[in-house]
Amino acid sequence: NGFYGQLWFGLLPAASAPDQVEMDVVLGWSGEVSPGLELGVAYAAYFLDDSGYDTSELIGSLTYALSDKLSTTLEVAYDIEAEETDTSLGLDYALTSKWALHGLVGRETATPSTYYEVGVTYAVTEEVSLNVLFEDHDTAGNKGALTFTMAYDF
Repeated sequence: NGFYGQLWFGLLPAASAPDQVEMDVVLGWSGEVSPGLELGVAYAAYFLDDSGYDTSELIGSLTYALSDKLSTTLEVAYDIEAEETDTSLGLDYALTSKWALHGLVGRETATPSTYYEVGVTYAVTEEVSLNVLFEDHDTAGNKGALTFTMAYDF
């Protein structure tokens, strides 16, 4: 709980050429507003390596602990430059203190499209985590993507 920052890097699929790497920088605050209910607000900036593309979002979230291992999160993100909204509902399940499962469904107004994610996370330390994620959405011609990421929280 409190102020936080995150630096995230991800390798992009070949279809994203000429870009190969995405870097995200997130600054935010989260805190428990009542037992089991957490409120979060954040500013996120996204950068691609070769095209020079960048954008930023304001993000609000509510997380509710359904049990000591299972939580659900409702998140709304607003892309400042594009004036578009992204809303998602996720579930997280802690298998152990190091391993967790993640599932999510969301809707973005840009395309508009519905997207899905399912993944597993391994916490290397309290600050560093590794993630394998399968992402898909309902736009024509989409085949989904498997991503491997590393995050550093500070």
